[in-house]
Amino acid sequence: MRHKLQDNTLELHSDWNLKNVLLDFIYLTGSHTGENMMREFLKCTKDDFGILTKILTITADNAANNNTFLKKLGVACLNENIDFHYKKNHVRCLAHIMNLTCQEILKNIKAEEAQDENDILKEISKGSRDAHVIPKLRKLIIKIRASPQRRERFN
Repeated sequence: MRHKLQDNTLELHSDWNLKNVLLDFIYLTGSHTGENMMREFLKCTKDDFGILTKILTITADNAANNNTFLKKLGVACLNENIDFHYKKNHVRCLAHIMNLTCQEILKNIKAEEAQDENDILKEISKGSRDAHVIPKLRKLIIKIRASPQRRERFN
């Protein structure tokens, strides 16, 4: 048996173990700077929900704005006498680390001249046993990611 509370933000199972929590999902106005992210995070955790003192860890990738966000949050917590250190309480995102690892591996795979995506799909649909599928897919992905219009068309 499952109980939903507070507009689907909290989910408890019959064993009273917390399974899922979504505090807030906001549109971040302005730049995604660490300072701007920290300001919105404080508004949510401190002002809106009053749980800033209960934050144990934050999971994020190693983007520069996330590092700045955590450093600024550490300073804000220090000013509030809250035990939060930007390095000790930062849990690196495993999925992001795996993504970076795969990208490094793919950099070492030889990629040939990019082909039109329709040509690649035709070869694949013919059942071609071409050993160069991965390099072709890599080139196709690079080509798609290089252009916002291509990314939009792909999506």
